[in-house]
Formats: sequence, structure tokens, C-alpha cells
Amino acid sequence: MMENSGVSESEVSVVDADCLSEQEVMLLAMFRSISHQRQKDVLRLLEIFTQAPE
Repeated sequence: MMENSGVSESEVSVVDADCLSEQEVMLLAMFRSISHQRQKDVLRLLEIFTQAPE
């Protein structure tokens, strides 16, 4: 499933595609189409936002 992604399967949790909304599927497709470095940048930003105080 992750053969086209720069992110290894050990770095992501596998989710049943039926559980994803149409928007989530679109975002995942967009994420998988960008370069490995940009994927790492996006993941780093998401990690920062999830740790930020509200």
C-alpha cells in the first residue's frame, strides 16, 4: 500500500479505507504524490501543531 510513499509503513498507522471520508482520501492521495522531503516537512508541522497548547 505504501510503495509510492516516502513514509515507511512503520511510521503510519494502517486504516481501513472504508473508514475514511472522501476528503481524507483526497488529502492522503495529495500527500502521497509529494516528494519524500515535503512529506517529512508536513509530518513535522502536524506534530508541532498537535503538541501546541490550545
